[in-house]
Amino acid sequence: MNDILYDIACMYSALKNVTYKVVLGRKGQSYELMLHFPADSFFHLAGLHYLTDLNFKTTNKTLIFRKILNHELTIEDIQKSVFYVKYDIEDRLSSLHLLCEIIESADAKYLINQNVYRTYTTIIADYLMEYQKESEVFYLFCFAVRQNPIFVNECICRSFFRKNKTDFCRGTMVAKVLLIQRIMNMGTEVEKQEIIYKNPVYHE
Repeated sequence: MNDILYDIACMYSALKNVTYKVVLGRKGQSYELMLHFPADSFFHLAGLHYLTDLNFKTTNKTLIFRKILNHELTIEDIQKSVFYVKYDIEDRLSSLHLLCEIIESADAKYLINQNVYRTYTTIIADYLMEYQKESEVFYLFCFAVRQNPIFVNECICRSFFRKNKTDFCRGTMVAKVLLIQRIMNMGTEVEKQEIIYKNPVYHE
């Protein structure tokens, strides 16, 4: 049996040395995201937090991620949850391969208005990326780390799923994408930087 949980975890693990610098602009203000992919973020992105009837034998999300990579936690294991189908876990997993495609797209990014969107979702996030691929719409929520950030403007991915009925862009403020830059840590403090998109109006 193919293990989509393992396959997507491997894809996510390949991003461990990647950071995206995303600069948004709205009404003369700029907002910078330094988006990276710590191991413990995979738990929520994959929707595993919904599987409350499973015993992961640890609450450490990084250890759970390592168990997936070591084949100690498989798709067959999580399919035993009664919530697996209810929360469309397989659809979340099968869509996660779009993660970098969404981040590298300059088409639609929204700065979340926290005073409005929290009236209809419990997701805690600062930025929302809406991405349309053919007839489907996907949402990626990102969170700005405020407590002990690793670096300035540190952001992590908080939640990801295909649009169903709720319009999560309701109550958000549209922000213009000014810059998308991919930064790869090559080790020994050497970085490789690539500009994916630069708006003609953007200046450092």
